[in-house]
Amino acid sequence: AQLAKELRAGGVASLAVRYLGWTGGGLRQSYAGRASYAASLGGASGFRRLVSALAGEGAALYADTSFINVYAPGKGFSARGQNVRGIDRDLLVKYFYDFISREKRYDTPVVYQLKPAALPAAVAAFLKRYQTDAGLSLADLGSDLNADFDEKSPADRETSRTLSARAMKTLAAGRPLLIDGANDYALAYASALTGVPSEDSWAEIEDE
Repeated sequence: AQLAKELRAGGVASLAVRYLGWTGGGLRQSYAGRASYAASLGGASGFRRLVSALAGEGAALYADTSFINVYAPGKGFSARGQNVRGIDRDLLVKYFYDFISREKRYDTPVVYQLKPAALPAAVAAFLKRYQTDAGLSLADLGSDLNADFDEKSPADRETSRTLSARAMKTLAAGRPLLIDGANDYALAYASALTGVPSEDSWAEIEDE
């Protein structure tokens, strides 16, 4: 809040704060449906005080939240039952890569991927815990789109897109949304954007 005050004093007219690591899992957030305010940062009351202090400086706060990427299993998330599966029915996860060699790192935890069919329940559970009208920053919901080949609850990318759009509509009903790397179907729900591409992929497609 002090930094926001100094920026305002320096002539910054419009200010939005994207608050990363506000949950108990820190930057490696666990399942969004069990998200809780980090006790080390003051818990729920400390969060509300920060929102109020920033609002007093004319700044909006957006609490950064991952709904698709699950950085720690457990705490309401079952990889066996709630993770996306590939065409071979194995679990699909993300790996971190070495910045120098570009090789996959096996010495760091994988990032699990919430299945599309589990998204509505995750959003509903999250909103019961996020009892505030402060903004939300969507770290992955407006950008990541996964198909799921689980035989019990399959979903193609169009189904996944529909479920993601419904989730964003629900989340936007009571608060502003900042969406990172938003796909076009997410733009209708965004009050602010980050990670918007400024150029194309530079890939050339030729048809002989």
